[in-house]
Formats: sequence, C-alpha cells, structure tokens
Amino acid sequence: MSEPFLEISIEPDEVFFRGIAPGKVHEAIIQLTNEGNVPVVIPDDFLPNLEDPDLIAKTLLLGIRDYPKEGTTATLDTLVQNLKDYVDDQVRVSIKESGKKVDPGKSVDLHVEFKLPRRTKGKFYFEGDIDILTESLFFKIGE
Repeated sequence: MSEPFLEISIEPDEVFFRGIAPGKVHEAIIQLTNEGNVPVVIPDDFLPNLEDPDLIAKTLLLGIRDYPKEGTTATLDTLVQNLKDYVDDQVRVSIKESGKKVDPGKSVDLHVEFKLPRRTKGKFYFEGDIDILTESLFFKIGE
C-alpha cells in the first residue's frame, strides 16, 4: 500500500477583475483537480495572505507606544482594534463548494466569490493570495 499523498492543482491560478465599489462581489470559476491518492475536502475558511508579514508586530508596537504606562490591557486592546480594522479592509473570499469531498483523480469546478469591503474609498486595487489546500490562488481587482 502506498503512502498517503495530498496533491491538487487549480486552473487558473490567477484571476483578475475590474470594478471597485463598496460591497461589490466578483466571481471566478476555478477547476480543482485532486492529483493525490487521498480524498480532499474543500476548506471553508479563506483569508487572503497578509500583505505585510510584520502586521502583528507593528500593531503591537503601536499599542506599546500609545499606551506606555496604561498596562497590557490597553496595549492589547489597541492590537486587537488595529487587526480588526485591517481585516475589515480586506477582500472576503468564499467558495460555494466548501465542504465538498473530491476523490483522487477527480475534478470539480469551484465558484470563488471575492467580496470587496464596505470601506473602499481611496482604494484603486486589491490583490492577494489565498491558499486552497496545497495551492495558492492570486487575485487582483482594479478599477
């Protein structure tokens, strides 16, 4: 018996959209193929990869700088609020087929939705990567 091997491919691995407005939704159809020897389940939690890998450190330092004597609660409150503000400004990604099982050698079309944040004023484009199991899907949304 062979070792379990998780491998998928997605096509395309990049999508581009035009049109920016608060709450606007763009949709792409991506084909996922299970190239491994074990069934895979389409995940249901998609967050774009952080554009700034130092985001948590920077927001923590802001809390320390802004509240040097107030203690950890004020610092952590600042950290959490800054992270919430950051997440609120990100594109929300969902896949309608989340939870669906894909057997080895099979393919499935995924309907991927990209919902723009409510606060898009001054934004000319959004871009990022989302991880789908072993692969990454790049997206860019511009005016």
